[in-house]
Amino acid sequence: MRVKSDVRSVRRSLILRESTMRRLRFLREHTEADSDSEIVRKALMYYEQLCDDSTSGRELIVRGSDSETAIPKTEDFDEPTSEEGASIKRTLVLHEKSAARLDALCVINAVSASELVRDSLIVYEKLVDNTLLGRKLIVRDHRNNDETQYFIPVSRPIPPKRRPSTLLHTIGFT
Repeated sequence: MRVKSDVRSVRRSLILRESTMRRLRFLREHTEADSDSEIVRKALMYYEQLCDDSTSGRELIVRGSDSETAIPKTEDFDEPTSEEGASIKRTLVLHEKSAARLDALCVINAVSASELVRDSLIVYEKLVDNTLLGRKLIVRDHRNNDETQYFIPVSRPIPPKRRPSTLLHTIGFT
């Protein structure tokens, strides 16, 4: 028996490219997300935050062990479209707040929902990639010289379990 949830959901039909679908698969494998909808929700959340940071004069810095690099502003961020592949129609079920965030960002950036999801997934993939490489994601506010670190939840590879020694097994220790 299904229990009715208080959470309202909204269906969104998007036209996504093969490269975006590959990006979704990569992000599902490397983050703690259970579904594509959750990945899109997180990507939109980080994208919106980076847009807010950019308009407020803050910039995202990637700090490695020996270097520091600024991530381009979201409005300057673009990837070549030549390798995107064929279009795929995809329906996602989003929480109503995520759908509202998507709609608001589409209006602000004057792009379609499909384009915005593509752009937000590109940004989210960059954040996840840098986190997996052990780099720190720092938001620097130049007005007051303040720094805040982003924490991107990623799935760490689980080391394989060691098999018990046959010697220990034969003498009853396993």
